[in-house]
Amino acid sequence: MYKTKNTIILTSHTSRRLECWLAGRIFESHSFEGIDIETLSMLIRHRISLAAQIPAGEVKINTQLLHQLIGIFKDDYRGILNFLYDKFFELNR
Repeated sequence: MYKTKNTIILTSHTSRRLECWLAGRIFESHSFEGIDIETLSMLIRHRISLAAQIPAGEVKINTQLLHQLIGIFKDDYRGILNFLYDKFFELNR
């Protein structure tokens, strides 16, 4: 995997420093301290826009519900997105 890609972005709660060192790759780490509601809203808006093929500006986001999700998932962007994907598929069965 590491030999065929120029850039790899890994999102993880665990360090990949050893794997990258063994593969001879440069490793950069970025920590997120909490979730920015605007960033989360933008991510969700753009993913809905791509999936529904509508302009991102037409997607309405309930920020009160986003605050509730942040209260549950803390700083776990992936957890929030996975929860929303699961809810979407439950509603569309």
